[in-house]
Amino acid sequence: MFLLNISDGSRYDCTEEWWHTLLEMAREAGWQPMGSVLDLAFQLFVHPEPNYLFESQLFVTLYLHHYCLNWNGEYANPEYQIVRDEDAQNMHQALEYAQAEGRILAFIGKGSFRVCPE
Repeated sequence: MFLLNISDGSRYDCTEEWWHTLLEMAREAGWQPMGSVLDLAFQLFVHPEPNYLFESQLFVTLYLHHYCLNWNGEYANPEYQIVRDEDAQNMHQALEYAQAEGRILAFIGKGSFRVCPE
């Protein structure tokens, strides 16, 4: 999996185990997650409909719209969800307090990012 910065496109590669460790470290250091979000435009980009029939495209669009609206805000499983700026800054402060390694601190300190599967 990898984390992808929204503003500059930089990437931080990690394992799911390391990501879960970071989430736990941040929570233990006082981070209170605000909840991640999914955006429909990006979901349509990463889940293209290979069948060009209008009805198929419409179904996929409606399905993904429903999926985004009902997103539970979780962080652990990579689904291209976004960790917003304020949440990333709060996470950064908690990981800094927990003395996480510098590379992840530098990445998260840049602001909002996506949690992406490989």
